[in-house]
Amino acid sequence: MNNVIERYRDMEDEYGMERTLTDSEITSVLHLIPVIYYGCLVTSVVMCGENEKIDPQQMDREHDWLMRWREACNKLI
Repeated sequence: MNNVIERYRDMEDEYGMERTLTDSEITSVLHLIPVIYYGCLVTSVVMCGENEKIDPQQMDREHDWLMRWREACNKLI
């Protein structure tokens, strides 16, 4: 998670050389990342088909990631 925050700060620093991000833009970027992440997850589940069982523990790990992401975002904003 810290690596993600570092990458975000790197992006913000580089982008900031051209233009300052507004609070709205920062929030949008932070919320877009889990949307993309879960879009990829859903695609993987769908591609497995009906014959594959979804691992509940994996879904718990995905949920845990989302909660940790939310905490990290709250620290940034």
